[in-house]
Parts: sequence; structure tokens; C-alpha cells
Amino acid sequence: MGDALRAVIYIPADSPESRQWMLWAVEYVQRNAYRLVSVVRDWDNISAMIVNRDVDVVVAISKDHPPADRIPRLEYVEEEEGPAPGSSQRRPRPTDRGH
Repeated sequence: MGDALRAVIYIPADSPESRQWMLWAVEYVQRNAYRLVSVVRDWDNISAMIVNRDVDVVVAISKDHPPADRIPRLEYVEEEEGPAPGSSQRRPRPTDRGH
């Protein structure tokens, strides 16, 4: 169990469906054999855990749950519309990887 990735579950504080989301998140953590470290409702606490390397994985039910202006944050290139400014090429899609 020492090799299991350490996970924190993020459930927004203002979530009306937090009980159901918690069940789904715990199931996800178990299915992936992560070691659950904590359940957190404030993104600032998660940021500190990431910076301090206390966790390896943040589990959220939806990518819309964490605040949009969070630091650190994830950005998804494949979901942007159109090519980058000044680029004439289309973005590679996951199916374009040549496998």
C-alpha cells in the first residue's frame, strides 16, 4: 500500500449534491486503488497540499467544480475553439496520435 497514489477529494463547499458526489468520488478512489488522504471543500487547502507534495491526485466530480481562477490550475487545449492565433494548422485530437 506504500506505493498507492495519495488522493484528495474536492467537493465545493456550496454543493447541494455533495453527499452523492462524495459517494461517487470515494468509489473512484477505491476503483483506482488510491490512498484517500482527505476530503476538502476549500481549494486553497488543496493548493497547499499540492505545493507541499502531500497529495498526488485531486479527485473532483466535474472539471467545473474547482474555481476557474484557481492556482495551480489545469487548462484543456483540446476544448478550445479553433486553432491558436496565427496558426494555420488544426489542433491535434486524441485520435491523431498515430497509434
